This record gives sequence, C-alpha cells and structure tokens, in this order.
Amino acid sequence: VITGYGNAETFGGNELITREQLMLMTSRYMKYEWIQFPDSDSAVDFTDKAKISSWAADGVEVTRKAGLVTGDNGGNFNPQNNATRAEIATIVVRYADKLSTALDPMHMKLDHFLELVEVEGKNPVLRFGKDMDVRQNRADVIGEQFLPQMGLDTEKYEMVMDENTYRNFRSSYQPYVFQGKMEVGEYKSVLTKIVIRNKETGETTKSVTYQCKLYYIDRIIDPATYDVDLPADVQAQMNDTSVASLGNVSRLASVFARAEKGEKITAAYIGGSLTQAGTADKNGNWASGTSAWLERKFPKAEIVHVNAGWGGTNSDFGAVRMEDNVLMYDPDIVFIEFTTNDPNGSDYYKQSMESLVRRALEHGDDTAVIIVLAGNANPYEGMLDSREMNCDLAEYYGLPVIDFNAGLHVGIDAGLYDYDIISVDGDHLNTWGYQAELDMVEYMFEKICDKISTSSASELKIPAIPEKLFAPGDRFMDLVTINPNMNENLITSFGSWKRWETSDDGELLRVGYTCSGLNGNDPLKFTFAGSDLYIPLYSTETVNLKITLDDGAGHKYEYLYGAETNKPYRVNSEPLVKSTYNVTITVDNPTAGEDVVFFGITYR
Repeated sequence: VITGYGNAETFGGNELITREQLMLMTSRYMKYEWIQFPDSDSAVDFTDKAKISSWAADGVEVTRKAGLVTGDNGGNFNPQNNATRAEIATIVVRYADKLSTALDPMHMKLDHFLELVEVEGKNPVLRFGKDMDVRQNRADVIGEQFLPQMGLDTEKYEMVMDENTYRNFRSSYQPYVFQGKMEVGEYKSVLTKIVIRNKETGETTKSVTYQCKLYYIDRIIDPATYDVDLPADVQAQMNDTSVASLGNVSRLASVFARAEKGEKITAAYIGGSLTQAGTADKNGNWASGTSAWLERKFPKAEIVHVNAGWGGTNSDFGAVRMEDNVLMYDPDIVFIEFTTNDPNGSDYYKQSMESLVRRALEHGDDTAVIIVLAGNANPYEGMLDSREMNCDLAEYYGLPVIDFNAGLHVGIDAGLYDYDIISVDGDHLNTWGYQAELDMVEYMFEKICDKISTSSASELKIPAIPEKLFAPGDRFMDLVTINPNMNENLITSFGSWKRWETSDDGELLRVGYTCSGLNGNDPLKFTFAGSDLYIPLYSTETVNLKITLDDGAGHKYEYLYGAETNKPYRVNSEPLVKSTYNVTITVDNPTAGEDVVFFGITYR
C-alpha cells in the first residue's frame, strides 16, 4: 500500500499526505483486498487533471471513477494539496457505504492472472475445453494455478466454462478455423461465462462473465498429423465394440448383390457436422471414406457419394430437407447421424428421426438404412436420451447401428489417448480419429458380408415395413418441398425474390431464395394444400419475414418471425385448418446489409 519516496527507501513518517498520495494508497488497498466498485454515475473529469503526478494518475483515476473523491466546487482535484482530516473522514464513509456494491472479486483476479501469464510481445490465449485452461506461448496455465488465488482448494474445486457458453463458443468460433477463414495468430473477442464449481456436488461457487480473446494457435500436438500406435488387441476391441447391432441385413444383401453386378449404387449421408466433415479437409471424414470402401469392395459398380451433412442441425431440419438433400438422388444406402445434435429424445425428435428412417425405407424396394451414433468424449444428458431413442428405432426396424463413441472410448478407457488428442476442438475428430471411425465402418461391413454369406434365402427376404413405432404424430411425414431443385412450378410469382445457392460450407449444394426488401419488396407467392408450413431461414440478425396465408374461405393467417439459423420453422405453431392456401412472403423490416435467405418451402 505504501512504497516510500524516491528510491523507495525513504518513508517520510513526519511528512503530510497529499491528496494524490491518499488516493494512490486507497487504490492500492482496494487492489490488495480485491475490491472493485462499479463506476459512479456522478463521477466527472477533474479540470486540473494535468497537474496530477504521473505516478499517482492511475490511483486517482480508480478512486475518481468509483466516486470516492469528487473535487472542489470548481471541479479541481488539487492533487498536491494536503489531505485534511475532514476529507479523509469523508472518503472513509464513502468507502464503507460502497462496500455493499463492490463487484465480484473474481473479475479482478482473472485480470491479474492474465497479466501474470502474459509474455512480452504476446497476448493471453484462452483455449477452452471441458476443463478451462489458458494457453500462452505453447505453455499450459490451467485453472489449478488460478484457483489458489481465489483461496480455493484445487482438490475440491474446478474452473470451467459454463455449458451454454461452451457450446456457443464451439459453434460460433471453431467454424472460422475449420473453414480456413482464420489464420494462426488471429483472435475473436467472445463474451464468456466462467464458472468455479465444487467437484463433488457440481454446485457453482463463483461465476463471472468475461470478454475473452480467443486465439487460433497451433497446438502442442498437431492434430492433423498426430498418430496413435494401438496394440492389435485394443484395435480389435474398438472395432468389435463399435458394432452395436448388425440388424436385419436383407436390404444390404440386395444392394450389395446389385453392386456385384456393376449397377450404380448411391450412398447418402445425412447428419450434422460430424457427417459433413468436421475438419477443413472434407475428404478425410468417415462418410467419404465409407464411399471409398464401397468402391474398393465393388470395383464394377459406380458408387455415387451424396454428403447431406449440415453442421449444427438437428433431425427435425434433416426431416424438412430429406426430399431435396437425399431422396432426390435415389439413394440405395442412407446413413443417419443426429445423435449429438438432437438435444433430447422427446416426442418431437422421435417423430423427426422416425420420419427420416421411414421415408428412406419407403423410397425403394431395398433401400438400406444405417444408424450412426457419434459424439464427443463425455456425452451430455440429452445426448444419452437421443442415443436411446436411436437404438430403439434401430431395433424396431432391424437396422444396423455403428457406435463411434463406444469404439473410441475403448482407447480412452485404456489410457492410450484422450479425446483432446484425437480431436481438433473437443467434438470434431482429426485425421487419425476419422481413420479410426472408418476402420470401424469397414469392420462392420465385413461382419455384415459374413452374415449375408451364411444366411439362407428365406432369411434374406426383405420384411414388410412395420407400423410406426412412435405415435401419435406425423408432422414430418408426407412433406413436399419447393425450391429451385423441385416443385418450383408451384410458385406463382417470385416478386422481388431471387434464386440463391451456395456450397461453401461443404459438399452439399444449398439452394433457396433471397431478398433484401430495399430494392423492391414484391411478395413471393405460391399455393399449397395442407395444414403445416415450414420455411427454414439461413441467417439474419434483425429482419423478419411476413407470411400471409389465405384460403379465400374465411381462414386467413398472418405470421411474423425472425432469424434462427438452420431451424425448420413451422410457420404455424398449431395445425391449420386443412385447406388450399394462397401464400405471400415479404420482408417485414428491410435493413441495410441484411439480405434474407430461406431454404425453400416445405409443407404437409
């Protein structure tokens, strides 16, 4: 709190205290006690601030902003004047009154912590996983080094990013790395909630929202080139564990027989980012590798690869885009992977997942469906519900199930690697991780081929598709899609809307319609007969769509809704009166720089 004069060896015990010295000592005491007051509404700049000594300027500023010192009637601080007994008493009273408003000290301590780990010419790097750590100049500074500064036992407490912030961070920050839009050394500033919690009870002890600079840096272990030398018995156990079920192989037997004859076979993959790719190299994931295996296995056949993976999406959006992204390609094998992104096994997601399965099975006489269970190292509760739902569907319909998560956990449980080493971000795998998954797929296919070869003709007879497992509800069945690829003749007028497409985010060509509303806002018009309408938006910050439905028989509806990326907006929350509706779509509140894009129209 007090350092002395000049070379700090002179205390000056009989000297009088100036006002700037008093404020400097007060600010130092606040820092020593980890006390920070919110800025005072009445704080004003001092008219004589230029007279404040440079060594005292920061301390005076802290106390001024806190409202501990206000200056004289002329707005002067009078830094070199001696502090009177009355002035000191006033400051003590103000300090005591403000203690109840002091900010949580964790914020100050985190600031100080980052200062300690800062290296000259560098900035603090925050890299978050399930456990929070601060990575600086390729040296780990983890929460265990910060917690003692809070007076907390590291055996009892841990510091992490709260779950919602963590998931938002992964979805908003990591894509910049995956898509090559961010260079090493660049950073994004992200508002982050940090939590200190009791390890045993999970109870939150402290939390703070902190503006973190999240840097993209090369890791200590390069995930692109890292390899794991697995013992043969562990590799065999991984593969065996990953085959959750071979199911009824009759449909695959028929598809493989046609492939042996040299027919065209289309393999389609629908899911989230774990299917789309998950790394910058879209050719290195399990889906493209599976198609490559089919080419090697059946050299006479023409293998068509359709990757309908779409990062950050659920099975409900998958159901809405199933016709356009998968079925229009006439698939022979359909892989479905939504375990990670479906937040739970509720009736809503049961309907969307079952619709994906049934529509694929109903598409062709022998179209085969394979359920893919994927996920990170520590599945959260909702994912466990989703996995159970997928397994129930697979058992009911007799579908093969490949469980990547279970297979990868064999090596994790054996202590041969952890998920951070085989992934690029805690969710999406690196090259080695995808190769491990591909080994599991190949193993499953070989097991299926063995089962086919030992099955009788009656056992390979394709069974009838059973009645629905999950009832009631069929909101995702019998859907009709309108977009530039199909049924566009149902649009009676495009108005100011134009066709839109992009394939920047992966192999899938995404199509729809766009309009800014600024250079004309004539409505897009179409007619549909049904009771449900879905219009999935691409993204927009502030602009709303205005949608009007009118059947001319007294049933008229008007809806306004805004952006929610990749969601299958059911325009009507409750089913409409079943009728034939004339629909108009316009931009409700045109905003400069905000073009609206939606991925076509789906109705039932």
